Amino acid sequence: LIQSCHQHGLQFIYALGPGLDLRYTHAPDIECLKERFAQMLRLGCRNFSLLFDDIPDRLDPVDRNRWGSFAAAQSGITNEIFAWLRTQCPGLRFFFCPTPYCGRMALRQLGGPGYLETIGRELASEIDIFWTGPEIISREITVEHIADIRAQLRRPPVIWDNLHANDYDGRRFFCGPYTGRPTALKQNVRGILANPNVEFPLNYVPIRVMAEYL
Repeated sequence: LIQSCHQHGLQFIYALGPGLDLRYTHAPDIECLKERFAQMLRLGCRNFSLLFDDIPDRLDPVDRNRWGSFAAAQSGITNEIFAWLRTQCPGLRFFFCPTPYCGRMALRQLGGPGYLETIGRELASEIDIFWTGPEIISREITVEHIADIRAQLRRPPVIWDNLHANDYDGRRFFCGPYTGRPTALKQNVRGILANPNVEFPLNYVPIRVMAEYL
């Protein structure tokens, strides 16, 4: 898969979601992450991501004593993994998915008070952060909304767009136009990813209109 992406001018990004059972102060857990990323490096992968979405927002008491907050713990180990990876591959691109990854989750203080501000302050500035907009599936993503989240994260986000996604409900699908995103949005984010319908044939229109928008 990595070789095929290279042949077609695509950037393959390997993403790992360790948040369900990760112990943030347990060195063997961190070494396990490094071993997995090292395996992908050997296969030719040069872009990586740590995903902390859709997990319980609670810390083990030992982790809380060490880090103080959920966001600080995630920032700390992500920075460590990122710094280690850069010694292996200086030109890599690295992504991070926060636990509250949309406006509604942030308003509910998922991840704890001040989560996004802590991530913005403590996560290495070179790391890109995923964001889905005001909602998990956002009908509109405005430049004004992105300006607000950009201030909290201290960097432009990467939009992980769920407009056409149906992985949460296999009985529905949406293959309409890519709308509700002004073209000016492209100048205010670090990138836009499309999360498509699970069923491949349903994505002809979504992928085509996404390409036309970009």
